[in-house]
Amino acid sequence: MSNRAIVSELSPQLTLEAVRAILDAVGPALLLVDDDCRPIFINRRAALILAQRDGLTLGPNGLMTDSLKVTRSLRGAIARVAAHAHSLQAHSRTLRLSVARRHPHPPWLLSILPIAPDGAGGVPARYAAIAILECEGHTRIDPSSAADYFLLTPREAEVAALLAAGRNSREAARAMHIGIGTVRTHLKSLFDKTGARSQTALALKLQAFAIFD
Repeated sequence: MSNRAIVSELSPQLTLEAVRAILDAVGPALLLVDDDCRPIFINRRAALILAQRDGLTLGPNGLMTDSLKVTRSLRGAIARVAAHAHSLQAHSRTLRLSVARRHPHPPWLLSILPIAPDGAGGVPARYAAIAILECEGHTRIDPSSAADYFLLTPREAEVAALLAAGRNSREAARAMHIGIGTVRTHLKSLFDKTGARSQTALALKLQAFAIFD
């Protein structure tokens, strides 16, 4: 029996509860919002961040930041991403935004991407998922999962894991006992395969494979 057939036999409520449990147990801080920036789901890690009221919080009008200007940018980014949720190019509409926190904490890095559930009455629903990168510490990732998802070679996955853990290219080269040029070649391949255009963007994508102790 296919996975799709198995899922179709589950009750909608059971499927929803299973998904909620998974999003609470693994991965980064994540919330789902509508195109008006109002949350429809918040996992536990995201709830803890919002409860701190340190740069990000929930107000009467939905998700907001400590800056009116940044809140407008955030809402604009969510609206733009959600508007393209049903587009064939939706995957390319992922936007990223930095949100300042109280000194001396580094900013939150938000990755905003479209999701397209079925709307009521056949009307397309417009939602966005927001992953919050916690920047206080470096990320330890599961390289095998990242390799499977992005079709990475073992060496590329090893470089990705070292970069996610906070190593720079030279430190990664020393740790792997290879030349800096070889690391840069692997890094270029990582950018090509993941669609990232910088190490910061790469870190955001790798956050989905983070290991939380």
